[in-house]
Amino acid sequence: MKIFRAQGNPCATAPYIFLMQLLLLCLCLFCTGSAQSSLTKCPGSSINIPSPFNIPDNSSISRNPGFDISCESTGPMISLGRKQYRVLGISLLQGYVRVTGHTVYTQCQQNAGPVTTNFIDLRGTPFTFSHTLNKFTVVGCDSMAMIQSPDVTSRYRGGCVSFCASEGSITSGACSGVGCCQASVPEELKVLKLEFTSIRSQLLQSSGSLGNISKSSSAWCSKAFIVDQGSYVFSRDHLDRNLTNLPMVLDWSISGGNCSEARSAPQTYMCKENTDCYTVANNTAYRCNCSEGFTGNPYLGCQDIDECKDKNKYPCMHRHKCINTVGGFNCACPMGMTGDGKKQGTGCKRDTTLLIAAGKFHMVL
Repeated sequence: MKIFRAQGNPCATAPYIFLMQLLLLCLCLFCTGSAQSSLTKCPGSSINIPSPFNIPDNSSISRNPGFDISCESTGPMISLGRKQYRVLGISLLQGYVRVTGHTVYTQCQQNAGPVTTNFIDLRGTPFTFSHTLNKFTVVGCDSMAMIQSPDVTSRYRGGCVSFCASEGSITSGACSGVGCCQASVPEELKVLKLEFTSIRSQLLQSSGSLGNISKSSSAWCSKAFIVDQGSYVFSRDHLDRNLTNLPMVLDWSISGGNCSEARSAPQTYMCKENTDCYTVANNTAYRCNCSEGFTGNPYLGCQDIDECKDKNKYPCMHRHKCINTVGGFNCACPMGMTGDGKKQGTGCKRDTTLLIAAGKFHMVL
């Protein structure tokens, strides 16, 4: 058997070999970058990061910059303004994200006048403080904290007063106004701009008397925060210790106008196949949900639910009569009957057309 060898200068083929190796290297890097940019969890974390949220890396372009998540040693983090918050969970269906971080503002009142601060500013982000899942909370014994409007249309948007007549009047539990107070969060709030006022100082200014308020109450600092309403229980020791890692809930939406306006720009419209669009944020933004009978991520496209696989949730009157359809299901009636065979349907009845046809056939015979 002859062995054929390539003729010619072996050095002449070296550049081609190098180019092939370089091409393979680029392909490997591209594949690695694509895999990293499509991550749905941070390494070591159990928290799902669904689209439109995204975990970008150095080799991928962010698809939705306002929804970027970074993977840190403490878990998934999101940047809001100049601060970072740890992500605790994301809901696609209800359109919120739970976060925790530097969410408590502390003010130790020393002067008579009010103190104002811009504590958290969400302008320029797709987020607002959830008014349905949070409570504005103030802890203190000499505290009147108000949420100021960031514009000039109205001075205040909410707030509450917390005081202590005496140390013995403070009890742990619900925020009742003694040591702790709570108020609703205004709708579509993007800026937590706070104004603190000392009740003691106001009483001294107006009447020269402290009334029934304890003289020692001014020594305690006031704390104000927006917190997930189901996760905070007041304790009297919160008056004189730092509060950290309190969760709060942020609603999110897709910018680009309401649903009608967003659909008119299909290149940026984010609701994919088999979805419904919902206008939110005072008619300025939208969110997507899967249409009835479909499941999945509406920002990637929803898939048909096979209702026949869950007979408890989608029952038929007669077993083995379930028929899956696109976006729904039907329940067939037994032979000789017609109608709706769903358990919660209108029911099956005898097919009179068959009886009439059978009668005519008998007469012919």
